[in-house]
Amino acid sequence: MGTLSLEDCTESGEYCKTCEPDDLNCFRKVSGQAGTLSFHGNPLHFGGLPSAAEFLSQFDQIKSDDFVGCVKSLSLDGQERNILTDPAVANRTGVTDTCNQVEGGACSRGDECGASGSCVPLWDRQQCRCGAGAVGAPVADLDVISPDCGRSLTPVSLTEEQNVVFSPTPRYTRSSSLVRASAASIVGSTAQDLWDGGDNVPVPSKTISLSFRTLVTSSTLLTVRQRGGSAKTVVEVVDGVLHYFSTTDQRPASPDVGQQQQQQQRSAINMTSGVLVSDGQWHGFGLEASGQVIRLWVDGSPAGYELELSATHDFLDPEVSEVVLGETGEARREEGGKSIIRSIALFPVFWLFL
Repeated sequence: MGTLSLEDCTESGEYCKTCEPDDLNCFRKVSGQAGTLSFHGNPLHFGGLPSAAEFLSQFDQIKSDDFVGCVKSLSLDGQERNILTDPAVANRTGVTDTCNQVEGGACSRGDECGASGSCVPLWDRQQCRCGAGAVGAPVADLDVISPDCGRSLTPVSLTEEQNVVFSPTPRYTRSSSLVRASAASIVGSTAQDLWDGGDNVPVPSKTISLSFRTLVTSSTLLTVRQRGGSAKTVVEVVDGVLHYFSTTDQRPASPDVGQQQQQQQRSAINMTSGVLVSDGQWHGFGLEASGQVIRLWVDGSPAGYELELSATHDFLDPEVSEVVLGETGEARREEGGKSIIRSIALFPVFWLFL
C-alpha cells in the first residue's frame, strides 16, 4: 500500500495542521502488488532531475523535471535528513537555507506590470504578460512575457561586428526535452525515437520573435545554432528584404536511398518574405512551429510560404547551443550601419533564461 498526505502550513512553515488518515482533503492511499524499491547503486533525486538522460528512457512516467518551493523536512525510513549538511547529498545546486516565497504573493502590489500589463505570480517573483502591442505584434495574437512591461522592453543598439549571445540553460534542455517527450508519448513514439530525433516525434508549438528597425540593407538579425553539428536557422536582411534560411544535418540514409535523394536531404532552405524592412521604421518578425509546419510572420502577417518541419531546423530544439542577435562573421555585412532591437521573445521563455 502506498500513502500520500499533505499538511497545510503557515507561510513561515513553523506550524503545520496535522493531516488525519482517511481525511480526503489531504490524504490518499492506493493498494497494489507488493514490491521492493531497489536503486541498484543509482542516486535518489529529490526536487528535480539533473539532465534529460534521467527520464528519456521512461518519459511516460513523469510530468515535470523540477520542483519550485520550500521544503520543511525530509525523512527517509523515519530518519530526518538535513539537505544542507548531510554528507550523502551529492548536489545542492540552487538550495538555500531560507524560504524565498514573496511575502503576500508576487503580484500583491498591483503595479508590477504597469498600466498595460497583467501580472502572473510565480513563487519568488512575477512575470508580466505585456501583450503583442508592447513590441509591435511580430506574430499575430502573440503576448510577450517579460519581467516587466517597461525597462525590460527598452531598445538596444547594435553596430557592425556586434552581437548578443544567449546560451540555453540546463533547465531549458531538460524542460524542452520533457515537453517533447510528453508529446511523443501521445502519438506512441518510443524512447529510441526521442534519442534519434526521428520524423515521427512531434515538435511542440513554439515561437521566436524579434522587433527591430534598421537602415542597413544587408545584415544578420538572428542566428540559432545546433549543438554538435552544422544545423542552424538564420534570419537576415538581403537587399533590404527580410530572408529566412535553414539548414539541417543529414540523417543516416538507408542503403535503399539513391544518390539524388541523399543530395536532397543535404539541401538548405532559403525563403524571402518579400517585405522591405530597411526603411528605419519598426518591424517585427516571428518564426512559429505548430503542427507539422513552420511559418514566418512579418509585422503581424504571414510571409513567404509554410515549410515542413521535417525539412527545416528546429529553432528551439532541446539541443540548441546558442541564439545570436546581430552579426556572426558568417554573412554579408554593410559597414557603418546600425540596427536597433526593441525586444526578443522566445516561448516558452522561462525555459531559456531562468
